[in-house]
Amino acid sequence: MAIEVTPRLAPGVELESARAEALQEWEALAPGRKAQQRYDTHLFPLACEAMRRIGGAGPAAEVAFVPVGTQPYSPILAALANPARVTLLLHTEGSRTHCDQVREALANEPLHLEPRPIGDGTDGHRIARVVHGELVAAGLPAAEHVVVDVTSGRKATVAVLGAIAAVRGFRQGYIEGSPSRRHPSLFVNERYVAVTNVRAYFHDEERATALAFLKIADFAAASRILKEIGRRSTPAGAASPLSGDHRAPARPTPSGQPSPPILRRDGGSSPSLPPTSLSTSLPSPSMTPGRPLATCHDREKSSVPAARNIRPCWRRMTGATSSAGPIFSKL
Repeated sequence: MAIEVTPRLAPGVELESARAEALQEWEALAPGRKAQQRYDTHLFPLACEAMRRIGGAGPAAEVAFVPVGTQPYSPILAALANPARVTLLLHTEGSRTHCDQVREALANEPLHLEPRPIGDGTDGHRIARVVHGELVAAGLPAAEHVVVDVTSGRKATVAVLGAIAAVRGFRQGYIEGSPSRRHPSLFVNERYVAVTNVRAYFHDEERATALAFLKIADFAAASRILKEIGRRSTPAGAASPLSGDHRAPARPTPSGQPSPPILRRDGGSSPSLPPTSLSTSLPSPSMTPGRPLATCHDREKSSVPAARNIRPCWRRMTGATSSAGPIFSKL
């Protein structure tokens, strides 16, 4: 018998009130077959309707990845909460039966469900190949049109899926619920939780774009991006190290008194130089008898790094691992 996903909700009855009343009645039942049947026909369909409404309130995705674990209930809720043009049910050999139950329960829903085996669920490379293959088949949709559910499945499976979603900037979420007091194998009070896009927090796209601008010597464009990253990454009230308003305190002179600030052409002031500045720490041509002024042809021999050496330095500073290429790829 298929699990019911459409509630018997009387007209005018508020959904959450119906859920609370059905839960109270169900919790009063003794564990057993009657309680399971009541859950499948009354309580769970109300949870499905709640997830269906959540899914209908937002934009539909192109591709959704939903792992299937030791029961069919949470994958059903995840598929309803994350409607997509195609929903891939990722299952192991042990969870294939539950995958079939999910498809049977949602047979009348406007969803296209496809099962995809992922071995025993612990092979990260195999899971990544399945995800990559489905994205290619879907035409490499933009990150905001891909959603990953991390509710069910083995820990290794959801860890890999969550990592892929974080790296690529895909939408991801999970169904959170509480185990029943009298029926601990079943969950109640389910709600949908959207996971924050941590890729946006680390500004990977912006850093890669800035690096691409640096490669073509468009320093002004790179500077604008980096200043914006600095502005958004700096706590409120603190000065960004990339902003023009950042001022370091004046450094004391050997006499113990701060040296006066240096006036700039624009009327502002810059931090005072330390007693030993770059002008005295590096030898000048006049300080090195017999050595002519270095020209651009001497750059390779000079101890001063060439401009091209900014790339490995920038990579260490920003954490970037590739050149301009990845910013133009969708996967």
